[in-house]
Parts: sequence; structure tokens; C-alpha cells
Amino acid sequence: MLSESPSPLIERTAAGLHQALFPIFSSGVPATARVLDLGAGSGAWVDRLKRAGYCGLIAADLDSGHFAAQASFIHADLNGDFSRLVLPPNGPPSYDAITAIEVIEHLENTAHFLRECATCLVRGGLLYVTSPNVENLPGRLKFLVSGQLRMFDPKGDKTHITPITEFLLRRVASSAGLSLSLRAPLLKLKCSRPAVRLASRILQPLFRGNVDGDCNLFVFTRS
Repeated sequence: MLSESPSPLIERTAAGLHQALFPIFSSGVPATARVLDLGAGSGAWVDRLKRAGYCGLIAADLDSGHFAAQASFIHADLNGDFSRLVLPPNGPPSYDAITAIEVIEHLENTAHFLRECATCLVRGGLLYVTSPNVENLPGRLKFLVSGQLRMFDPKGDKTHITPITEFLLRRVASSAGLSLSLRAPLLKLKCSRPAVRLASRILQPLFRGNVDGDCNLFVFTRS
């Protein structure tokens, strides 16, 4: 496994997410792979990979103003047909791996995004998607009581517009030619209210599905 060197750039994600993701990513993707990072932000993830020895790195985002990594950058709207921007004209799929860290919940059309990712991946290529876990126990309790989704309520990020559940994401990804090969919880659950923490501990044995973790990691394989 490659050893990481944390980036000095600002991580525009939940604290510790890049650190939690790296050992999973590096165990499945060799340093020689051609990697596309979508929604690159400051470039902290790309910079972390570069420090670990990855060399075939391309970053894409709508906003280039915050990107500071020493890597190739492509201006792309991820709500649109970004595959034509990150691939050579009339060229075949060329990426071994794609990362989309805390991106998909900000997009308007999940199905279109996954189809574009599949277009960019070589056969057998891997897509790493992380997103807030709306199915964890605190999230389920919040929805039961208030009818609102955790991290998508008025207190959450106003750019969160598309909550992601495993069942629907798996279904949409399948239609795009992507099969789910791994789902893993990332980051420890954070419950500010003692009552919610207590209820979560008591009720956890009764629930199935994605009850753990503040974030979900989904890894898809291009079939």
C-alpha cells in the first residue's frame, strides 16, 4: 500500500474524509493509474495523491479560482456533458479511476453524472463516490420526527440538493453500466444531542442498511 503525505491545501470536505478515504483508494488503484478527480476544489485530494506517488492526475471543476495543486486542471460543469472536455476529441475512455468526493449531492442529475463517469472509465475502471449518509441512525430519527433529511435541512449546506441512498444509487448506476463493488461508512457519527446519541445506541440492533458513518463511500466498477 502506498503511504500518504497529507496536503497543505484546504480540504473542502468533512474534516478527516480524505485521510479516511486514502487507504481504501490506494489499495485498489496503483500509482501508475490515470486518475480523474471531479469537483476538485482546492486540489487537496489531487495533491495528496501526488505526494503519495501518483503521476497520471487530472482535476476538473466548475471553479478554478481555488485550485492550487500542481496538476492539470480542466474547467468543467459537472451538471453537463463533461466527458467531452476531459477526454480527447473522439477518443476512447482513458481513465482507470475517477473520484467524486462530496460532489454528487450538489448535482442536479445523478443519472447523467454517472453516465458521464462511465463514459470516461476504461472497462474495469473504478469510480469512488462519497456523499453525506442520510440513512444513518441520527438521520432516520430526524426524518421520523421532523420529516427533514439530516444535512439537507435548513441548517445544512444550501448547495445540498440531491440526497443519496444506496438502493437508488445502485439502481441508477446499473443503468449506466456501473456495478457497486463496495459500500463503506466513513467518519464517526456526530450527534450533538445526548438524546439522539442514546436513542441511536438503543435502536441500532433493530435497523438494517447504512446506519453507521457520517459519510458513505460507494465504489463502482465499469462493466
